[in-house]
Amino acid sequence: MSFARYRHSPAGTAWKILKGRSGVARIPLIVNLLLTYRCNLRCAYCGVWSNPPPEMDTATVLQLIDQVADAGTERLSLGGGEPMLRRDLGNIISHAKRRGLTVNLVSNGLQIPRRIGELAGLDFLAISLDGPQAVHDKARGKGSYARAIAAIRAARAANIEVWTTTVLGRNNIGLIPEVIALATREGIRATFLPVMKEGLQSRNAAELLPDPEAFTAAMNYLIVERDRPATPLASSTDLFAFYRDHWGRQQPQQKQGAWHAGRLRCHAAQLFCSISPDGMLYPCNYLQGAVKGWSTTELGFAHALEKLQAPDCGGCWCDSFIECNLVFGFKPGALRNVLNVLAVHQEG
Repeated sequence: MSFARYRHSPAGTAWKILKGRSGVARIPLIVNLLLTYRCNLRCAYCGVWSNPPPEMDTATVLQLIDQVADAGTERLSLGGGEPMLRRDLGNIISHAKRRGLTVNLVSNGLQIPRRIGELAGLDFLAISLDGPQAVHDKARGKGSYARAIAAIRAARAANIEVWTTTVLGRNNIGLIPEVIALATREGIRATFLPVMKEGLQSRNAAELLPDPEAFTAAMNYLIVERDRPATPLASSTDLFAFYRDHWGRQQPQQKQGAWHAGRLRCHAAQLFCSISPDGMLYPCNYLQGAVKGWSTTELGFAHALEKLQAPDCGGCWCDSFIECNLVFGFKPGALRNVLNVLAVHQEG
């Protein structure tokens, strides 16, 4: 199993996790940098675009990336909003790569085919996909499905690994096999997460939340599918089991929920964190406005990180954060999965 293209030693990463878990040091292994809250779509379950804050200019973003790299970060996740609306995105990606960071981008795909050259060196691209054409276009707008597929194919032609991100709601909970079949055909990976009322600022969550029984059945299906040798799923069985056993039974609430019930420790502010478009540092994306943030532009990243408080919340259902917490908690299934994904990414 080769990790030649992964720029960080698995043993070194494990040592950083141990130091972060023990409280010896804060090492932000993963930093989520939200470049903008502007968006060129109006998805049914998201309102992040409705009140975008000011954005850091290019020079400030590049300086911040230097500070993030110096702090020991290994992966930089670029998101939004729609980060492709930043005209300096190619410069941002190139600079992060020069600093030795593993870089991924989360996008709806609309601008990717005509700007694919700016994504050179990207480690993987996450494309939002709600399901087959009728479902995807209903949630995001007519023609958006075709453009998402065009983005997937443009990225694959440029030798960029692609993952789809599917938000599961009442409208598409039964369409998981279709998404998996598409991922298999296109030679990409697939991830799934439930719609989140709080985190995604949904205005009509009651209409979007899936039926709990249907959701449980879907997670059981994904657990079986994940064990299939040729599966395109990128997530671990531990993640799907966590969703199955906890989602819908107790929705996260302040100070009582997934984490505080002892189900899973959250390592936000210790081993991962998020930065908003205006440079404010938070434990994670979903606590903006709920906890005090610290300005990286005024304090610098390292000093802001020292001041950042660990989250006091009920938890969320974000797949990437839960998967991180499972890995940082040394859950065997999650560890095996991340090693397998990294190995395939580098050898495939």
